[in-house]
Amino acid sequence: MNVRTTSVLRRPRRGRRRTVQAVAVVAAALVAGCSASATADPVGPTGGGGASGTPTTLLDRPVNAVAGCPVFAPDSVWHSRVETLPVDSRSAGWIAHLGGISANVRANIGSVLWQGSRPGLPVNVVDSSKVPMQTMTFSGEYGPAASYNGPYPVFDGMRVEGDPGVAWDQHVLLVDTKDCSAYELFLYQPWARSIGRWYATNGARWSLSDGTRPGPSVNAAGTPHIAGVPRLEEVRAGRVDHLLHACSSLVASDFTWPARASDGAGRPGVAPPMGARLRLRAEVDPASFPGQAGVLARAMREHGVLLNDSCHLPLVITADNPGAGWNDAEVATLNRLTLADFEFVDQGPLRISELSWRTR
Repeated sequence: MNVRTTSVLRRPRRGRRRTVQAVAVVAAALVAGCSASATADPVGPTGGGGASGTPTTLLDRPVNAVAGCPVFAPDSVWHSRVETLPVDSRSAGWIAHLGGISANVRANIGSVLWQGSRPGLPVNVVDSSKVPMQTMTFSGEYGPAASYNGPYPVFDGMRVEGDPGVAWDQHVLLVDTKDCSAYELFLYQPWARSIGRWYATNGARWSLSDGTRPGPSVNAAGTPHIAGVPRLEEVRAGRVDHLLHACSSLVASDFTWPARASDGAGRPGVAPPMGARLRLRAEVDPASFPGQAGVLARAMREHGVLLNDSCHLPLVITADNPGAGWNDAEVATLNRLTLADFEFVDQGPLRISELSWRTR
């Protein structure tokens, strides 16, 4: 595993609450000279909708697609399988550093509210041929230099990470069915709509038909968020055909392919780098988990779990949040997993080039 120590993007630790004072400062800066923006109507939340704007049912669409759009190329790293990859020579040390048998996995999935916020990353679906594209204002530590500068198919009423509260990083994920592209925002600020603006810290755009070339990103690893977010419709259909994203409080300050950056603070060589990939060990039977948890456990065995962010616990796995439908009791059984139930794999056999996410 090739490890790099030069980070192209550093971000605040995931899960930190932003202060009212900071919001007030940004609001004051935006009020001057702001102008009203057109209101856009969504095609539908999480998974798409018909021409009338009414969301379709979850099982009307092809599995592992969002509103008919593929979620990246089949030969991209996001869809690669890990069952036969060799164990990384540093796996035992990294697992011990993360806490081993004493550290439980946290499945941040379901309907349980924390400080008024629901876990998960909602996937919004929009058709930009039917709604106006909007200009985003990016500022802060990253801003336009670390962003795709738009325009974006954002709309009033789109669902944000942490809804209905304001916890976590307030990411927005959008899939545009016009050209099957994904748009992502970090620290989207809904309050700016009251002054006619669209505001976030930074943003990214990805072609869902490809997904093999790095570009601007809104997560700490420099990867597309949507590539590793398991969606309820996939789980209900019985198969997740891509890796899962996870964050950790103990990730290192260096990174390895497919990651392009790290905001971790751990010591390189002792802590696992951003982009390291875990696999559920062979002795853990996914079928021992009920219903929805079993589908996710199978994905952890077949496609693995990629470290793509930092947070407050040794390993937190998240999913989409359509507002309802997750079986809280079933997904909670994943919390009985510990880090000792995983091993880090060597992704070297998959990699063609450091500059591409295409795999052998």
